[in-house]
Amino acid sequence: MIIVNIIGGLGNQMFQYAAGRALSILLDLPLLVDLNSFASYKLHKYELEKVFNLSLTAASQENLRDLIGIQSNSFIFRFLSKPPFNMFRSKHLIVEPHLYYWEEINDIAHPCYLSGYWQSQKYFDSILDVIRQDFSFRELPPKITNFDLSNISLYDSVSVHIRRGDYLAARNKSIYATCSLKYYQDAIEYVASQVNDPFFYIFSDDTYWAKQHIVPSYPHMYVDAYIGSQSFNNMILMSLCNHHIIANSTFSWWSAWLNPSPCKIVIGPSLWYHSALDSSDIMPSSWLRIEN
Repeated sequence: MIIVNIIGGLGNQMFQYAAGRALSILLDLPLLVDLNSFASYKLHKYELEKVFNLSLTAASQENLRDLIGIQSNSFIFRFLSKPPFNMFRSKHLIVEPHLYYWEEINDIAHPCYLSGYWQSQKYFDSILDVIRQDFSFRELPPKITNFDLSNISLYDSVSVHIRRGDYLAARNKSIYATCSLKYYQDAIEYVASQVNDPFFYIFSDDTYWAKQHIVPSYPHMYVDAYIGSQSFNNMILMSLCNHHIIANSTFSWWSAWLNPSPCKIVIGPSLWYHSALDSSDIMPSSWLRIEN
């Protein structure tokens, strides 16, 4: 079996699942998900089966012990997850060594436990159609007042995702790069130069700020109907747009990726994390990077 640790927000959960799914298909082994980390995690809830047409099997303690033995103990696991102690890990315990694509994942030839974020399409390049099918939404969002859902799929619709919220917290400022006003202005102007009649749908966890600072000189709308436990509906709406301007956020990454159009324009920031962290493999090569 392949067991993949699931933790973080919806976008992170999707990357973790996709990497585990690809490896399970490659090795012809069943995939289980380890959800135990959510017991002590307060920022987000497990959402994969709530949002998508998925029915997954949660790994039991017995499954974990059978696969990685005493290393399934939370204290020992945290200890062994640190790079200096990788020599003591079981061969079945695979901890992501860095944020850019790790080619050695394709050399794994045995049941294993995957721990990491696995934030690159390269981890599931071999099963893109399978992942698109797995990530089919359970249902479309309920109707928004004064908003026609069919309009968002018009030819020149563009989603713009602005993430502030937790990215402004002191603990995150040293990790995540900032998407500046100029980044959004340049991205909006670029898309407008490439399409005939752009209509920008602006999504943000700080709509008040967005309305004050991101005001395109093109038709646009601020979409702020879904917050909290209903925020996943914003991913659905963004994925229905024809083009995308994303933040350095896995949530908007997947919103753009789930649009299957080969003609879509996707613009993302050139710097995802601060320079000490290599984010070179996060964005697919067909997406355009703009300095942020």
